[in-house]
Amino acid sequence: AHLAEGLEALVPTQEEDNQLKATLGTFQRQQLFITHPYRKEIVSNLLQVFVSIEMTGQSVQFEQKFNYRRPMYIVMDYLWKIEQHRANFKRLASEAEEKMEAVQPPLFLRFINLLMNDAVFLLDEALTNMAQLKQMLSARENGDWDKLPAQERDQQVGYLQHIGTIARFDNILGRETISTLKMLTSEIKSIFCHNTMVDRIASMLNYLLLQLVGPNKRNLKVKDQKEYEFNPANLVLNICEIYINLGENDNFTLAVSQDGRSYRPDLFNLAEGVL
Repeated sequence: AHLAEGLEALVPTQEEDNQLKATLGTFQRQQLFITHPYRKEIVSNLLQVFVSIEMTGQSVQFEQKFNYRRPMYIVMDYLWKIEQHRANFKRLASEAEEKMEAVQPPLFLRFINLLMNDAVFLLDEALTNMAQLKQMLSARENGDWDKLPAQERDQQVGYLQHIGTIARFDNILGRETISTLKMLTSEIKSIFCHNTMVDRIASMLNYLLLQLVGPNKRNLKVKDQKEYEFNPANLVLNICEIYINLGENDNFTLAVSQDGRSYRPDLFNLAEGVL
């Protein structure tokens, strides 16, 4: 976790990257990722830390692992824009694809499995909390809280703030997880469409998309979506881009259409209506 935080501190900000005249400090930080003698080890070690957080023997709270992983998404996004590091992501994916049936699952396979686990968990939690927020905000606006005893009303206010904080956290992390999957699938495709993986990625995408564009979407709308970092249209767009990234693979398109849990013929028409 400290490795990820340290790397994040060294990553130039987007504003610094865009400056025509970068400061000497910014230039030196950029060069660290390009010329450092151990630069070739950054990607594999970062993914190893990402995976190892799941299996740490320490008494890490379940939610805490997402806090540890958040800076890793920022570092991955920066590394992906540098050709030599992007090539290392691809190399790890190719090596993993050659060992899909190995007793010890390869690093990149474990990494993308955890990414998908996180995406489903975080967005499930976020959408559940957004639906609960909508109910609580409606009750407050309708005057239902005014009828409560003062102590109970104070409890409701505190609980609303608590749920709002959790929803915001899950929305941010869920968005970054989906963005990372979109980034990876833009150039790494075959491992996601491997026979052992394709049903999983297809059913995950169908499930998440249906939650955002299906009948339940009306339960998610609140007035101050920005306050909770909730942008369903952006999520739908990123999920649809993952479909597009993998869409040229016949295994993937077949798996999408054969998913009996969440796929429906009008799913993409519903998505188009949200965009």
